[in-house]
Amino acid sequence: MKVFSLALVAVACSLVGAAPVFGTVQPAVVDVALGEGGAMVGQLVDAQGIGLAGQQVLLLQGNQEIAQAMTDAEGYFQVDGLRGGV
Repeated sequence: MKVFSLALVAVACSLVGAAPVFGTVQPAVVDVALGEGGAMVGQLVDAQGIGLAGQQVLLLQGNQEIAQAMTDAEGYFQVDGLRGGV
């Protein structure tokens, strides 16, 4: 199992683990285990745990965008083809 360290930045300020600072969202840096084929699956939720539909999710490595996805009706997203690393 590969581990990929990344910063998840959400448009919604209510992302758990992110605190608004001067109208922006601070990234929540986490380690994640990738699935087969470098797949990362997640769910974007609000403070009440309700999935956020139609939200853009950006994956950044440093300041460089490496992937993006949109959440489905229940807030789930998937990005394939990621490589393990820091």
